[in-house]
Amino acid sequence: MSHVIRVWFACLAIAAGMVAGCGSESPDGSERLRAANPSNIHRLTNLYSMFSLQNRGRSPKDEKEFRAFILAMGPERLGRMGIKTDAIDGLFTSERDSQPFTILYGSDAGGSRSQDKGGLAVVMESKGAAGKRQVGFLGTRSTREVKELDEAQMPNLK
Repeated sequence: MSHVIRVWFACLAIAAGMVAGCGSESPDGSERLRAANPSNIHRLTNLYSMFSLQNRGRSPKDEKEFRAFILAMGPERLGRMGIKTDAIDGLFTSERDSQPFTILYGSDAGGSRSQDKGGLAVVMESKGAAGKRQVGFLGTRSTREVKELDEAQMPNLK
């Protein structure tokens, strides 16, 4: 076998190992999914996005409908996101300010993927920490800290 072919096979083997993750990733991708949902605001924003996608862009009409949607996902799917079905109440509270989140309900605005470059605010901390609140957005970036939101980003956010 020529040197070029051996090098090509070696590169192919290395690439295959990288794609497979060398066995460090769980078979169902739950480690990656949990890493993408490190806090309640991330989890709620992603769940809100799922609701919106499954309901043609509509936002949940109220907390009761949103909770029913979350619970209907079942313990296995929620567990992959780091959510325990017996701890759903805690999901609606910020770990940073220990206050319930402010969530956009009852709006067709959920169908608008981005009100501006920053997206549409759908989940927000009540008080925040150090003068900034974490906000979950539909659109380009899911969650970030802000000092203020403009009216276009938070229609009917109560």
